Amino acid sequence: MNRVTKRIEMIFAQAVALQQSGRLRSTIYCQGSNVYILNQDRTVLIRFPLRDRETSCFQGPVSFNANDYDSDQFVEKDGRVVFRQKHGEYRRDKSCQAPDLSGKDVLRMFQEQTKQAGRDNPVSLNKDFLKCLDEDLSHVEFHGVKGQFICRQRNIYSGTTIMITKEPSKKKVLFASKPVQDFPVMGLRTNDLIALFSFADSIQFCFSGKWIVLFKNKDVRMPFTGILSRCVYDQIGVDHGR
Repeated sequence: MNRVTKRIEMIFAQAVALQQSGRLRSTIYCQGSNVYILNQDRTVLIRFPLRDRETSCFQGPVSFNANDYDSDQFVEKDGRVVFRQKHGEYRRDKSCQAPDLSGKDVLRMFQEQTKQAGRDNPVSLNKDFLKCLDEDLSHVEFHGVKGQFICRQRNIYSGTTIMITKEPSKKKVLFASKPVQDFPVMGLRTNDLIALFSFADSIQFCFSGKWIVLFKNKDVRMPFTGILSRCVYDQIGVDHGR
């Protein structure tokens, strides 16, 4: 019988909450000394390193759909994960089918994609930034131009544009500790971006890859690294000078 720690349970529970809210439908992989969360659209992949004492929580690789998580106690049986609950004299077993991708597949995906993700142009965003976003707009644009870091949302149907800057500066500089190098407009899905802040209050992003954005949280209580896939839609990637 496997039993996870409170910290791992918190990671699992948050993944469940994100799926049930419709924010991020995902699959959880416990592979080696890490826990991975991969969304079903494969635009978000997060890696949480396990502490030494946490690696013993898993007797081998474990994977399941986030919404199937049912208990901090589980066993593996015939390639399936069985979550177990006990209520008085009754026992409830929930047997779940394994995802199509294996833990090794996800590990390989993470290693290959992080090699392509640049580590320049680090920019830290915190939860206050989320309050500026319109959650009804599907994408957020990020752009580096003339040392400025610019964030923008567009309603491509109405023509409305939202520009987010940091006070008290009147310049289009957003949470950057130093001037960033120029980089083309990169579009990220709004839901993907917001979902990450369920695990941390502040996250550092590196906008230097062509298609991949590397991110990380250095908080020792919940450290993680991950990658976001750039999305291309309609007019994104074209600077209209707005």
